[in-house]
Amino acid sequence: MSKKIGIITEAPKDSGDQKVFAWLAEKYCQGMEVVFVGNRNKSELLNDSPAQCESLLEIDTCDKVLIIYDLKPRWDKKQKQENENFEEKLTTKLREQGIDLEKVSVVCIKQMLETWLIADENAVRNYKIKKHKLTDNEPSFNGGKKQLNNPKPKNLIESYLSEYNPTTTALEIIKEASLSKVERWSESFRNFKGFIAENCE
Repeated sequence: MSKKIGIITEAPKDSGDQKVFAWLAEKYCQGMEVVFVGNRNKSELLNDSPAQCESLLEIDTCDKVLIIYDLKPRWDKKQKQENENFEEKLTTKLREQGIDLEKVSVVCIKQMLETWLIADENAVRNYKIKKHKLTDNEPSFNGGKKQLNNPKPKNLIESYLSEYNPTTTALEIIKEASLSKVERWSESFRNFKGFIAENCE
């Protein structure tokens, strides 16, 4: 039987990120029970996730918890050093809360969830063609491996589509992607998939 897992996100409840994580969890482990907890930003996640972990493990009886967040926060340049030390600070807070760190995994997405969406250069193009019923003559999307370190992957998508709503569009794009290609190019995607696989039957 699959384990019951908790996923704590930097994004709020019902965000595009959460929808993508839920779809992928079901894709890689059909029937897995997942309890999501959202946060409004990275600062809230840092301060509140220890108590959220405790609740997921003790009240919701989750076997394992994943904390997943973006490398790029809504923080100003003065807090750059805090961003670089984020995982260390998070681990310290979890330990102070008395959380069993063997039951918690942390994944940082570089740069943000949209990195997963552009890893397969065909995914955004396929979504556009499907949504607007276009022909295969639609210009290529400038994505793929060469763009994975782009600090603004969301802008690439917005520019190509002329509109982008992360809450509704992110899930539709990942559905058009070759997940094996995303896995090949994105370490954080591999880590996410690995967490699901480790806790699946």
